[in-house]
Amino acid sequence: MRGSRSSCVLYGKRAARLSAFFPGLGQLYNRSFAKGIVVIVLFTFALAFLFLLVTKPEQEAGLSTLGILASLPLVVWIASILDAYHAAIQGRMRDAKRFNVQLLTTIRGADTEGLQFQEIGVTRNVSKVGACLIMTHDMKRGTHVHLEFEGFPRTSGRVVWAKETGNRNERWVGVELLKPIREL
Repeated sequence: MRGSRSSCVLYGKRAARLSAFFPGLGQLYNRSFAKGIVVIVLFTFALAFLFLLVTKPEQEAGLSTLGILASLPLVVWIASILDAYHAAIQGRMRDAKRFNVQLLTTIRGADTEGLQFQEIGVTRNVSKVGACLIMTHDMKRGTHVHLEFEGFPRTSGRVVWAKETGNRNERWVGVELLKPIREL
């Protein structure tokens, strides 16, 4: 959530798993649509060409040619996995860059006792994918909240951490947004 490399690895692993399933899917997950399509086409073409060469006995191909052609799909596959992993981490780190700005925020959710509430809080900092809120209600990790930041459309998120500030009835609550803020 805070944008450190270790906290962004989860997104890299998800993209890498998709590319491991089929090359190019991780790039599509990362919203690199052109790159994803190129990887899918390249992998499919390399695989089809290799298949045709192996299944057509009348086409004499040397052992070294077959070795090179056999390794091409594997190279594309591995490159796709590595690219998807690193691109997802870099993208998440870019989106998690914090801006120290105080925005009035309407917060709706349930506190630690399960009671519904609505309060006006203020942000301590904001990123495209999360916010640190200063508020009075105590919240559990994983709690779903609805947020309305001053000047931005309504959004929702989930609590990823909460702690006391030391001031009476004031807490910091870290929220991961379920849909990134695009205008930030």
